[in-house]
Amino acid sequence: MHPSSIYASLPFDQPQKEIRFIEILEISPQLQCRLSKASLLNAPRFCALSYVWGASKEYENILVNNVAFSVTKSLADALSNIQVHWVKAFPDQGKTEMRLWADAFCINQADDEENSHQVPLVKDIYSSAQRNFCSLDAISSTSNIPAAIDLISKISANIINDFSRLAYWDLEIAPGNSYADGSSSPKDDSSTGPIRHS
Repeated sequence: MHPSSIYASLPFDQPQKEIRFIEILEISPQLQCRLSKASLLNAPRFCALSYVWGASKEYENILVNNVAFSVTKSLADALSNIQVHWVKAFPDQGKTEMRLWADAFCINQADDEENSHQVPLVKDIYSSAQRNFCSLDAISSTSNIPAAIDLISKISANIINDFSRLAYWDLEIAPGNSYADGSSSPKDDSSTGPIRHS
């Protein structure tokens, strides 16, 4: 069976804003997945996966709906490692409940018509996801990823420190608006006072 048949067996109902999901069945000895679909209008539970596409010549064969399917090695690596992060993020959910969306996999890249109506849904997909996972390329001895992550951590810490030093100020209440207790002026009790920014 040709890989394109997988997409053909899961056509989209465009008015329903349907998208496809990846469900991981096995990781070893070969990555095996199932492709399914659902409507965004039904608020499905899923996570979005962003990953480095990697070199176009690096591919790996996996099984999708029992059909041999070629994906970039970076995507195969991301799918192979995602379960560990899923369990940490959702300890109350089993691995069988994990559904992922990844653009290059869930959208038939060889179908221009499909791309034309799926790409506009990307914003809704990421905003509807329970969590957005980001998979960086495999770390090698020459990789700059650890240094980049360390730099991001330092920048984040500095931003938090800067905000913590800012003075508090009252949020000005526009005419006709009121505080949480219905009054038009703040009270000393912090539980009913104005919203404050830090």
